[in-house]
Amino acid sequence: MTTNQQIDKIISTLYNKQVKQNLDWTQLPNYDLLCTELFVDIPDLSERQYQNLLYMLVSKRLINTHAETKEETYYKPISLRPEVIEWYGQFHSYLDYLDYLEEKRQPKAFKEDLDEDIDSEVTERKSIWATIPVWAKLLLLIGVIAIIAIVIMGSDKE
Repeated sequence: MTTNQQIDKIISTLYNKQVKQNLDWTQLPNYDLLCTELFVDIPDLSERQYQNLLYMLVSKRLINTHAETKEETYYKPISLRPEVIEWYGQFHSYLDYLDYLEEKRQPKAFKEDLDEDIDSEVTERKSIWATIPVWAKLLLLIGVIAIIAIVIMGSDKE
């Protein structure tokens, strides 16, 4: 299970308790108990990994911690921030929300390039040289040779 999947599981559980069951933050489980219940199927998850996960939840501003000190945070109830409740109500998944944010960050031109059909003749790019007719290419070549010859002859006279 990836870290983002773990975060999604925590948010989902808190959302169900906080919004659907309408529990007050004092009735919500503490972080330690919540992780122990949610990740019982991952036996090798260490306390250090729980702490790192908590740090990510706090640094991404996903949860409110209801503790006075960092040490208490691990054993005090946590709740979702109001803005997280708002977007989770819309997306129903942290992973979907991350995809949405990534899509918003891409420039409009980049999105349009992705939408184009690559096999289409319209998107086939041709150089300027490829669009010039053969007779024009010959005239250009003769002109360049003539200019080079004139420059060389002109420098010989001096």
